[in-house]
Amino acid sequence: MAIKDRIQVRIDHETKKKAEDNLKAQGLTLSEYTRIMVANAAQGNIKLRFETPNAQLESSIKEAADFLAGKEDLKGYTNAESLNKELLK
Repeated sequence: MAIKDRIQVRIDHETKKKAEDNLKAQGLTLSEYTRIMVANAAQGNIKLRFETPNAQLESSIKEAADFLAGKEDLKGYTNAESLNKELLK
């Protein structure tokens, strides 16, 4: 399908900049995100529930990403007792 139509929206600069920065962190441009959302709406997949992870979840995600990137070692446990002890602190 050829892409011919154009959508224009007006939004304040600060909101646009924040959106671009947040989307860039997810590997998307504002245009790509808009195309995804419009394509989903065209298919009837309209979900208006937007969530932001809390600080603890963000920290956990960063820790996992750093581990996967080889930047950080995660603490390991050799048995259930030591794991439970750490979890119940």
